[in-house]
Parts: sequence; C-alpha cells; structure tokens
Amino acid sequence: TTPAVTEPDNADASPPSPTSPPSKKVMYELAARNIYYAKPTAAPRSLAQLLKPCGAAPTPPDYILRDVSLTARAGEILAVVGPSGAGKSTLLDILAARTAPTHGRLLLNSAPLRPSSFRRLSSHVPQADVALTLLTVSETFAFAASLLHPESESAVSAAVTALLADLRLAHVAHTRVSPARLSGGERRRVSIGLALLRNPAVLLLDEPTSGLDSSSAHVVVSCLRAVA
Repeated sequence: TTPAVTEPDNADASPPSPTSPPSKKVMYELAARNIYYAKPTAAPRSLAQLLKPCGAAPTPPDYILRDVSLTARAGEILAVVGPSGAGKSTLLDILAARTAPTHGRLLLNSAPLRPSSFRRLSSHVPQADVALTLLTVSETFAFAASLLHPESESAVSAAVTALLADLRLAHVAHTRVSPARLSGGERRRVSIGLALLRNPAVLLLDEPTSGLDSSSAHVVVSCLRAVA
C-alpha cells in the first residue's frame, strides 16, 4: 500500500489541468497520530447472547489497528508494508477519510483534517482496476478528462498526451482496456492515470504492485516516484 504525496496547487480551488500555468505551490503533510480501529460490534445472534446477565463484563473490542502513527511528507513516497490481514487497507481507508478511526487524529499541515475538504484534494486508487473494457487507453483518459474540463478540448488532448507519456502507455494508447489485451502493470497504470487527472495533492494507492512481476512493479513505482 503506497500513499504518494505530491505538491499541488491551491487545495480549495478546482484541480487545474496538467497544462495550466503554474501558480503558488502549497506543500501538504499528512499525519496520523495514535490511530486505533476496532471491528464494529456485531448484533446478538443467539438467545444466550440476548439473555446475557446485566452484570457480565463487556466483550473487549477487537482492534484491527492499535496505536498507529505516521507522517507522509510532500514530495515523498511512503510505503506501508505488512502481511495479509495486518490492516493495511483499513489504515489506507482511514487516511483517505473514507472510514473514521475508533480513536486517534488525522492532521493535514498540523491542523485537524476535514474529511470533505481532504476528499476534494486527494485521490484514492483501490485494489481492483475498474475501467470500461470497450474503450481504449486513450479513450479512457479522454473520457475522464472531458468530465473534468468540458469547456476545453485542447486541455483534454494535452492531458491525455501527458499521461500516456508519463505513465509509459503510449505504445498501448489504442488498445482496449481489458485483461486479454493489457498486462496487469499496464492496467494498473491506467487506474493511476485516472486518479492523476485530478492533479491530487495526496495520492493513496492500495496495493499498486500486488500480482505484478518485478519488471512491471518497477515501472509502476518509477512512475509514482516521478509524480511525487
């Protein structure tokens, strides 16, 4: 799981296109302090649970995360590694402001993180690659870019061209986005490209290299490093 932190433009404004003139950069530092997350309490399933004596000790919470703290600095890549079931995806959902922690704080530039604002300036790439398999790579980027910049065809074309070059996908620009036609690493880079179209301040990726061979994983991480 790799949250990649980049240096964006003003977070309160609409995300600019990759070709827009540079304006004042805002540096963002995302921090988590003493994060705990417990599994939600399940409803009673048996008569014995319903008739539990009032004086009985409560069942202790089943924590997935315990006292996790981290700092993701601007211009850097932070990787969260661990075995399956360690809580990496849960932590990433909390960092993406999609899940509230049981205890602990999230900070953005040392101030309490506001989930609604943070979701506007960040992007989250889930484990599963989701794309329309009838569209080519270029058409997929163009469709998404046209939703972000409906008033400017030139901005859409420039954004697509830049993404194809930056993510090393120019050679498959006219290939359909399907498992039969693209490799796992290429499909992963398409998903990352869709997230980058919003020019996010913080890019959070859930298992961007899982299931890839070492060469494909190296290309994905190299692209993320260049973005950061």
